[in-house]
Amino acid sequence: MNAADFWQISVNGGTAQTFAQSFFRNVRRALGHTDTDVLSFTASGRAIDAAPLMSFGDAVAVTRNGKPFFAGMALQPRLVGQNNEENHLYTVVSPWYDLARTFYQQANLPAVPVPINPEP
Repeated sequence: MNAADFWQISVNGGTAQTFAQSFFRNVRRALGHTDTDVLSFTASGRAIDAAPLMSFGDAVAVTRNGKPFFAGMALQPRLVGQNNEENHLYTVVSPWYDLARTFYQQANLPAVPVPINPEP
């Protein structure tokens, strides 16, 4: 069994495929402490005009030997073309991505006047 067969990927809960079946290469994971974790990989030999294997917002899960390795949301794929090769570059980010881009603001409630000498 090839080492790539131990790694599987599924998109939106679909059937898991090995990285070799998906033509994914150059897989890299960067973990950040209280920051966005990033998984990036290349779909080698995909024509620029070919349909992307995943789109922005797709839920992606990667397993290694059947155990979870990375889960997150796909960003918009980048299409790269050179004179001898065309590729799709994919990036998957952890939930910290959404948290880092969401602004939170506490609602200020209007002040309620309190009478100093309330009448009976």
